[in-house]
Amino acid sequence: VVVAQVTATEKPNVLFVAVDDLRPELSCYGVDGLQTPNFDRLADSGMRFDRAYCQQAVCGASRLSIMGGLYPTSIREQSYHVRDWRKRNPNLLTMNQHFRRSGFKTVGLGKVYHSPGGFDADAQQWDQWVFVRPTVYADPRNVEMSRTFSVHDPETKRGALTEALDVPDDHYADGKRATKAAQLLDGLAKSGDRFFMAVGFSKPHLPFVAPKQYWDLYERDKFTMPANLDIPSGYPEYAANLTAWELDFYHDVEGNRPTDFSMELNRRLLHGYAACTSYVDACLGRVLDALDRTGLADRTIIVLWGDHGWKLGDHSSWSKHTNFECDT
Repeated sequence: VVVAQVTATEKPNVLFVAVDDLRPELSCYGVDGLQTPNFDRLADSGMRFDRAYCQQAVCGASRLSIMGGLYPTSIREQSYHVRDWRKRNPNLLTMNQHFRRSGFKTVGLGKVYHSPGGFDADAQQWDQWVFVRPTVYADPRNVEMSRTFSVHDPETKRGALTEALDVPDDHYADGKRATKAAQLLDGLAKSGDRFFMAVGFSKPHLPFVAPKQYWDLYERDKFTMPANLDIPSGYPEYAANLTAWELDFYHDVEGNRPTDFSMELNRRLLHGYAACTSYVDACLGRVLDALDRTGLADRTIIVLWGDHGWKLGDHSSWSKHTNFECDT
């Protein structure tokens, strides 16, 4: 999405906003019932892309491809985390490097590359990389499980798939990032620096955790499973990710694959994705409001993007990791 009417000679600022695991499940894409006023506000004032596809439907590879401008196969970075990619590709010219060399002040925070904390975030190639400590859960039981979780120990779990507690927006990571982004925009407005600023939000990525007010926007019994529960005849099951293994990291998953899920769990997940989308929409709104408040909006190009899509029960699965349309 691009807004602001500018000419090439003006060299406008750029606000580059990444949203994790966001498929076009938004009101501005014609999805009934989704409450996404700030996504819609951005789409109404700019250009909405209806044929945008990622290069690979996994987070790390997709993000590095966007920021580096090359296919994942070209630079051999095709995994989820692409750890140490800069060591393997020391000469890759990234978008933040390009803007920095062009005289822009470059500022980044959140999940732009795969790592929000600076690790593998190309931190040395920004004028300012801001680490906002992520808070995933509020429920103490989930906090403790998340703290002791290890991908190398199948007996440990990250916590619950969903959480809906009455906490302020800033309790969780994306709310904190929105607050920090607004503060940074205040500073940039005062300094007068021309800037490229990237802000990465983590929701609606699992776990589906958002303040209760966003869950209250929806009635759970109104959610239904999609019609496209099958896969094409002859399509290899291993390429359809029918186990949706990403969900297995959470303690309240049911059975061995999504076809074992109860309708109660399916509806809870659908409800959670919608709640998280509305939550990140509110976080985006706070950043857009800061642009308006500081007078930067009229000379700033805004680009909003998702790293890939996400299955919401489509093809009897969840998550991404396939080449189905809803993932790419």
